[in-house]
Amino acid sequence: TALFAENNGLALYQQLIHESQTMLKADGKIYFEIGFQQGAALQELLSAAYPQKTIKIEKDLSGNDRLAIAE
Repeated sequence: TALFAENNGLALYQQLIHESQTMLKADGKIYFEIGFQQGAALQELLSAAYPQKTIKIEKDLSGNDRLAIAE
């Protein structure tokens, strides 16, 4: 059985980002392992939720988007 997440696989990220806004300290960081086609969407979601933080999308050894970071 394949895993399925709503909203093109972004629903869980949206929920976690929303919930993290009340828990993450001002100097806190948040990291997400992401699918190779989710970098741009996570960049947008994290930038909207955390405009004061630097948002980075890191690539894996194959050159695919793999990690979204807000710091």
